[in-house]
Amino acid sequence: MSKSGINISRQETLSTLTKLLLRNYMHALSNRYIASNTPQLATYSFDYIGTTISIDGVYEVRELDLINCFFEEHYSDDLKGTCLDIGANIGNHSVYFSKILSDYCDCR
Repeated sequence: MSKSGINISRQETLSTLTKLLLRNYMHALSNRYIASNTPQLATYSFDYIGTTISIDGVYEVRELDLINCFFEEHYSDDLKGTCLDIGANIGNHSVYFSKILSDYCDCR
């Protein structure tokens, strides 16, 4: 037992330190994306998609880039229209494509 009378196991100490390091790392990543003007999305803290967005700034960026390349290659003339994100969860894909499509239209 320690001098304060509180007995903290080595496992509890490591767990606390790990959480502290992860919390600081996640906070630093979030600040980096806020500073880069990445649109902020409301996410669930316990959700895999939300965690990925907190770390990477966007979810499924490779897949979204692939879809964008496909449309640019095959439908470049049609990119001036409307894009519908049917079944949108938190708007990740909508936000991504809003940046892409704004390059093809006169958005005000």
